[in-house]
Amino acid sequence: MSSASKTLPLLPIRGGLVLPGQRIAIPVGRRRSRKLLRELNAGDKVLLAAQRDAKVDEPTISNLFPIVTIAEVKAVQPEGRFGR
Repeated sequence: MSSASKTLPLLPIRGGLVLPGQRIAIPVGRRRSRKLLRELNAGDKVLLAAQRDAKVDEPTISNLFPIVTIAEVKAVQPEGRFGR
């Protein structure tokens, strides 16, 4: 294992959570989240964090639960979802 660390992008998830081993499509609506998706490719990794309050439009770290899931992007779909 390499001693170099890599920074992964963070994608806040509204109204749900993703657990390790799940294969799901994630709807993305916020402008910042859509921008992130345009930068991702199949095989990239991203951190998924559940929001404490889904009504918050611009969540900060304090608006997210402290445990995240590292997800691998399988595909980015044009309608703003990523997953299978």
